[in-house]
Amino acid sequence: MRLLWRERCGGWIRSAAATRDRVFLGDEDTGVLLCRDAATGAKLWQLDAGAPVRHPRIAGDILVVATSRGALGVTLEGEVAWKLETPFACFEPTFDGASIYVWSAKTSLASASEGVIYRLDPRSGKVAWKTSAYGGAHTPARIVVRDGRTWGVNYEGVVFCLDAEGGKEIWRRETRMTFGSPDLGADRLFAKDMFGQVRAFSTSDGTLLWESPALSHPGEGSGVSVSNGRVLYGENDGTIYCLSADTGAVVWSFHAADAFFGPDEEPLVIGRFVFCLKEGVLTRLGLDDGKVTARLDLEDRRFVLTRPVYARGRVFCLIKDTLYAVELEPPPRLY
Repeated sequence: MRLLWRERCGGWIRSAAATRDRVFLGDEDTGVLLCRDAATGAKLWQLDAGAPVRHPRIAGDILVVATSRGALGVTLEGEVAWKLETPFACFEPTFDGASIYVWSAKTSLASASEGVIYRLDPRSGKVAWKTSAYGGAHTPARIVVRDGRTWGVNYEGVVFCLDAEGGKEIWRRETRMTFGSPDLGADRLFAKDMFGQVRAFSTSDGTLLWESPALSHPGEGSGVSVSNGRVLYGENDGTIYCLSADTGAVVWSFHAADAFFGPDEEPLVIGRFVFCLKEGVLTRLGLDDGKVTARLDLEDRRFVLTRPVYARGRVFCLIKDTLYAVELEPPPRLY
């Protein structure tokens, strides 16, 4: 791994998305959406979103941006295509190749029952359906979608599955309050609670298949990432855990740093490698055994509060107000 470039972007950059030639950055302080050239770091354009920006998501030729007041559709050239106003802040959009799904919700314990899930057309912003039956969510909250179904976990620990076409409920299950976003395996939905336990549910009917032991003290920690039969997450003691998706058994663990993993910091998995950024060091681990295969010190010890993103052989790392572009040599195979 080698550093290609670094650029100060101003504000507090908490989220990013990347294409082959561009990187999009959301500033949660100023409400500015930035676009940078992926090869050089040069600024191509910026847009005032009018509210704190969270989690840009590329949906074909439209960038869908969640904000504290709703969602925006923006062309890749920086023109606003549509706006959606929502009653609460929106969380990370999900794109299934045809539609965008976004959750707008309050996140305090006193108002955990309030929230709305939307399905949108990414080009026009037209709402196909919405439902308020699933209440609030912890931040961040991500809807996961596959094969015509939509899954999520709300603040109060309700795991649910909807028909993606019309929003009708297929099943729901009660569990403990969760923290962090869920992810999908072959036939399972995985979610982690704030007590450090991961649970695996059948995607077909919500049956609880296994739950892992609590591997850390109660606290924050990240959401989960699922890849190649592995479930990965970062805990509040700075440790990454890798579990078997089949059984929940610990395959390996790696202590990345004496710093917590926040809710936006689930490990980045690219092919057979896992990437984590802690205390200014980008570390590449083997997915199968957790052994360190490469390290790059970016010499920036400030807090990291979001996961790196990947596009076309490059990993883009955010540390406070600075964006780092790292080239992977050679580019990893994506299987």
